[in-house]
Amino acid sequence: MAIAGGELNAAPGVDLATADEGDTISLLANRGDGVFVPAGYAAIADRYTATDITSGRFNAGPIDDLAMSADDTNSPTFAGAVLLYRGSGALQFTPTPVTVGVFPTCVVRADLTGDGIDDLAVCGTGLGGNGLISILRGGNDFSFTHPVSVPLGSISASRLAVGDLDRDGWPDMVIVDTDGNAIWIKYGGCEPQPCFGPPLLLATSHAPTSVVIADLGDTFPAIAVTSRDDGTVEVYRQLQSRVFQSRAAYAVGQAPIALAAADVDGNHTVDFLAVNHDSDDVTVLLADAAGHLSLGETIPVGHHPVAIAIADLNGDGKMDFATADQDDETFGADTQSVSVVLNGTTPPLTPTPSPTRTLTNTPTVTPTGRPGTPTPTRTISGSPRPTSTPAGPWDANCDGRLDESDIDTVIARVFDAESGCLLERVTAADVTATVEAVSAVR
Repeated sequence: MAIAGGELNAAPGVDLATADEGDTISLLANRGDGVFVPAGYAAIADRYTATDITSGRFNAGPIDDLAMSADDTNSPTFAGAVLLYRGSGALQFTPTPVTVGVFPTCVVRADLTGDGIDDLAVCGTGLGGNGLISILRGGNDFSFTHPVSVPLGSISASRLAVGDLDRDGWPDMVIVDTDGNAIWIKYGGCEPQPCFGPPLLLATSHAPTSVVIADLGDTFPAIAVTSRDDGTVEVYRQLQSRVFQSRAAYAVGQAPIALAAADVDGNHTVDFLAVNHDSDDVTVLLADAAGHLSLGETIPVGHHPVAIAIADLNGDGKMDFATADQDDETFGADTQSVSVVLNGTTPPLTPTPSPTRTLTNTPTVTPTGRPGTPTPTRTISGSPRPTSTPAGPWDANCDGRLDESDIDTVIARVFDAESGCLLERVTAADVTATVEAVSAVR
């Protein structure tokens, strides 16, 4: 399961797309305030098994497009593919497959050739079993060239980050080899593009799982990596070009599997968010003005989160995030979910579950237009402990009014089982039903 944010319906607000285990891409439409509603699916052919997803503008229209890496079980050589889902209208996507290396594990959108146009890089394996990066070079006409292979030898790329590490104007790649317990760098700068030098070992690590390149206020960018077995984020700062300090390790949750970097506290320094698979939470590491990190919040999300998308989801100028929760069954058996976490509420980062598709339903049609608010699937009830007469079954805090505070109460109740005046168990289905009820009285 993977997640990406983008403008998918030409309406205000960053929308979300998740590549699910049930052979579809689930589309979640943002109302513009960080509240998401299910907006349909984009089908994935049965032959493909999704491994990662990213968004970008791959055509001339107003809708962001999607690129998904996938295993291809029907290929005679078990080759993988990148599926380009180009938007033809609001929430309408048509896939075009491009064959890449065997067993692709990641897809990254970045300018890999220094020409100012986004390309795609895909982690994978060659037919001989050696690692490789497949680069699809983007053109001015929004087309992509046949993949160019960047061989990695015995290195098996599981995750990848792209950035100008040495500030020479050429993009570089940082490669995570989870199986080999190592982090590698390939510096760009040779001709013809795309061209990268030999892999250089940055460090060994215990099951590294993800990587980001971030500016911590030094002359040169730093590299941050999650170590699944150690439960840490390892940060490597550059003393000078291509010279890195020894790792500085920061404890996070159990089995961190994904990592994002953004300024979440508004002090103009880059912070880190580690997605912890086994402890079902996200750890925030806050950076001060000098780029020194300290432990911030630990935010509960759905069961077994595996990926993160970070953006301003409610338009208030603050960075929010959403996680893809692989084994969460908040919405019923055999389902997955998304936890939307908004910045600046009380507590400062508050999780909100949103549905993705079930693993058994395989829709083939993508809906047209902006979706409405979903219909509730159950009714909230319970013995009231009101301070005034409840305004109805959706008055979750029993204050006699039906307003946004009831949405916040139901959200909190999903995670703490205590908030509000309800005795019955509350699920995420009640969140969407409460949103509908509040919207109806506005």
